[in-house]
Parts: sequence; structure tokens; C-alpha cells
Amino acid sequence: GDTVTLSEVSHLKGYQNPDGTAICLKTITITPTPAKDSTIRYNGTTLKQGETIKDGKGGTATVDSKNNTITLDNFKGNYPLEFNAEFTPNSIILIGDSTLSAVETKYQKLTISGSGSLTVGSIRVPNNTQHTANLTITGGAHVTVNRPSSEDKPVVEVSGNLTVTGDGTQLSAECTAATNPAIEVGGNVTISGNPGTNAYTVKAYNKYATQRGRDDKLRPSQMPSAIEISGDSLSISNSAQVMAKTDSDGAAVWMPKQKVISVVDASLIAQNRSHNF
Repeated sequence: GDTVTLSEVSHLKGYQNPDGTAICLKTITITPTPAKDSTIRYNGTTLKQGETIKDGKGGTATVDSKNNTITLDNFKGNYPLEFNAEFTPNSIILIGDSTLSAVETKYQKLTISGSGSLTVGSIRVPNNTQHTANLTITGGAHVTVNRPSSEDKPVVEVSGNLTVTGDGTQLSAECTAATNPAIEVGGNVTISGNPGTNAYTVKAYNKYATQRGRDDKLRPSQMPSAIEISGDSLSISNSAQVMAKTDSDGAAVWMPKQKVISVVDASLIAQNRSHNF
């Protein structure tokens, strides 16, 4: 991949030994820059720069370590995908329909883009709670997150801001968590863009259906809500369609007091079955 410039013809010509007995050719050696070590792991194995793994069904996952990016092309994976970059943001590019058991980051933000779709068990950004990072879904990507019903955890956990933007972009998160929301965000939430016909830009649904007594005295963060936002704002705009729904006594959308929900040229449907909210 390196480029070498030879400025004179003599750089390529051979030369004669002092005694005139032999012609020796000059040697040009090109040493490539070492590839950056990958910080992307799949199924517990660190993937190599430029490596393409196959799922046995025609799908592929290709690694670009220089940009901490992995491209999923109809990749049907059954294991977690982990990003461990400490300083460089992470990216997933979607082509076709792909699956993973989980997506986790340790330090940096994550962007999911592309014209394809991803079905995954959970998304955590970052995995290390000592760091704050953002999750962005954009470019028409469709992301569906469904945590196994036996786990009492959010399906989407973002320590920083959550942004879902662009026409055709969709995020759907469903769970049956008894004491956690479907989507938990430590920062702000921005949702914009028309998802298309009969679709939601963001759908958050907690299907846990057991009602609690009024005297349980659970904190809001312990309730089975649909979306819990600890930041200052929820902004919905540009023809976005948002559904927040819970079948129990959590909040459809829970935010701290005196925070802002803004809906401009868009729609927010918030539903629950609670006597507590």
C-alpha cells in the first residue's frame, strides 16, 4: 500500500563492480506500515485487520480496524460483538439482514448505519459504566433489539445520548423486564425522520404485565417502563413516529422533573396500564 517515487532512471539501472567483472542490480525494499491492531471481538476472538468471517450461510462480516468499523452483509451470527477501542469511535455498517446475540462497547460511542437491518439481543454503550458514550442509528438502518424474556435488564442501555435520525431509520426495542425499562438513556434523546408507512422511528415496548400494589414504594427507575431518560430532553421532529408502551405500572416515558419533551411535526404515542403513573 506504500507509494515510492523514483526520480531518476539511474535508480533502476544496475551498476558495475569496481573491477569491472560484474553487473549488480540495485534493490528496492518496501516495508508496509504495520496494520493497526483490531479492537473488535466476535465470539470472544479478536478479529484481524481486513479479516472477513463467514457465517456458513452466505453472509459475511468484514473488519476495518483503521476506522474501528465492521460491515455486516447478511451475516447470521449467534454470538456477541464487542468493541474495545479506547480512543476511536466505533461503527457498524449494515447490508442486507443480519443478526447478533449482543453488541457491547467498552469506552467509545457507536454508530449503526447503512441500508440493511440488524436483529440483536441487546445493545450496551458503553459496557464500562465509568465512561459515557453515545449511540447513533442513522442512514435508513433498521435495528430490532429483543432481550430474552428471562432477563430483567434493558434491551438498549446508553450512558450518553441516543440519536435515531434519517428517513427510513428505525429502532425497535422490546423486553419483559420486571424492574427495568426497555430503553435506558443516561443523556438526551433525539429522534427525527419519517420511518415509512406503518412503521415507527422508535418503538419501545415493555411487555411485563404484572401489576404491583400502591404501597410497594418502588423508585421510578425500578419500574417496568418503556423509555427512561435521565438527561434534560426528549426531542422528536421531522415526521418521526414514536411509540412508548408498557403493559404494567411503569411509565411509558419517564424523565426527571422539569425536563423537556418536544414534539414538532412528529408523533409521540405514550401508553401504559398503571395506577402509579
